[in-house]
Amino acid sequence: MLNQGGVEALNTVPSESNGRHLLNDNLLSHSPVSLTAFLTEVCASFHERCEALNVVCGIDASPEIPSPAGTQVLTKVLKLMIEDALSAMPDGGQLDLVGVANANGYEIEISDSGDRHWDLPSEAPSELWSHGQHLALAAGMELDAARCPQGGIARTLLIPRQAARAAA
Repeated sequence: MLNQGGVEALNTVPSESNGRHLLNDNLLSHSPVSLTAFLTEVCASFHERCEALNVVCGIDASPEIPSPAGTQVLTKVLKLMIEDALSAMPDGGQLDLVGVANANGYEIEISDSGDRHWDLPSEAPSELWSHGQHLALAAGMELDAARCPQGGIARTLLIPRQAARAAA
């Protein structure tokens, strides 16, 4: 199911009917107050490109998790990660954004279902990956990549609690 911004909400705010409901565009018109809203806003900025490539974008994050950092750096790193993922899916596919909190901070994973990456970005870095990694490291975050068991690449941004507090 897609909302008006073209974003598929996988795990969204509870409703009485089925335990979930789609995020609406009203959340996107305000500053992000949760990780879900923040990721939805970032994903929605790629709506036209995803539609042109026949890529479905899904979000899976707890709406109760506050946005770890509302800075331009975090947004820029995530957009570079999404650009890298979209480059692997010229013929369509699934783009997933997953956000979780853990004992050390936050993790945001961006995965694609594409088959265009023969090497992991960390093995053969693209310009997008290199730029994203440089920005992440400068802001006290880490960027990593791994192959997904179902195909494609999962790019993970690790945001330690101290980096999240400093950027907020």
